[in-house]
Amino acid sequence: MKKIWIATLAIAVMAIALVGLAGCSDESTFDQGSIVVNTNSQQTGISVSGEGKVYATPDLAILIIGVEAQAKTVAEANTQAADAMNALLKALKDAGLQDKDIQTS
Repeated sequence: MKKIWIATLAIAVMAIALVGLAGCSDESTFDQGSIVVNTNSQQTGISVSGEGKVYATPDLAILIIGVEAQAKTVAEANTQAADAMNALLKALKDAGLQDKDIQTS
């Protein structure tokens, strides 16, 4: 369904662009393809544009996670925060992440 929607949108955008380009041509020639030749121009050269898409399985995820603790003393809050972070790191490792894939600060 998503691919059909994207294809329909792409065709609509290209159709609108072609109609717009055809209406803008002065003494230019417009071929059925995507080549436009302007005979009034003093400039020489070739202009090319394109678009590409790549689909791949992601191999990197960046997460910024923090813990917060409140207690009567700094030592208690520090202990609570350390315990929470240790539990988080254990859960990540249990999920299959290795130490080399985890960076803490």
